[in-house]
Amino acid sequence: MSLIANRYAQGFYDLSLQENAVEEYQNDLKLISDSYEAESEFREFLLSPQNDIIFKKQVLTNIFKQKVGKNTLNFLLLLLDKNRLKYLPQIYKQYVKIVDKEKNILSINIVSAIPLEQEYIDIISEKYKKLFGAEYAKVTVEIDSSLIGGIKVSIGDKLFDSTVKGKLSELRSAMIV
Repeated sequence: MSLIANRYAQGFYDLSLQENAVEEYQNDLKLISDSYEAESEFREFLLSPQNDIIFKKQVLTNIFKQKVGKNTLNFLLLLLDKNRLKYLPQIYKQYVKIVDKEKNILSINIVSAIPLEQEYIDIISEKYKKLFGAEYAKVTVEIDSSLIGGIKVSIGDKLFDSTVKGKLSELRSAMIV
């Protein structure tokens, strides 16, 4: 995650706290970020230096004026002014991380060789909630058949690898040394 995205996300979060509108700001930012990522022509129009910035501002205002709050629209226009719109998806992701951290929500990503039953997912979630002292957890599960067996759990920048593929790799490294 870029330093630029972190700074803008933190600034936007601080503003949302002042306005007591953290959820609204998050929803607004998600709407804009999703539109930006989903519509390649829209994104190219906004990022193109050949298009007039005043026209870009008019387009953004016309599209989002009735859909997002005034401060969110102003934030979007600031990103345009500072040539930072390309960071919008990263800013949104960082904003969500900040909100989750403040709400003591742990984001857990589980990668498994086979689909997991909900009971097992809940056990993993509880284990890591206790380990990290979190009240709540957001869990995403991915399937990667190349893992052979076991699971890989990532939380932030921490990775817990208990896959067969990971263990074989460790064994191979130990034998080479």
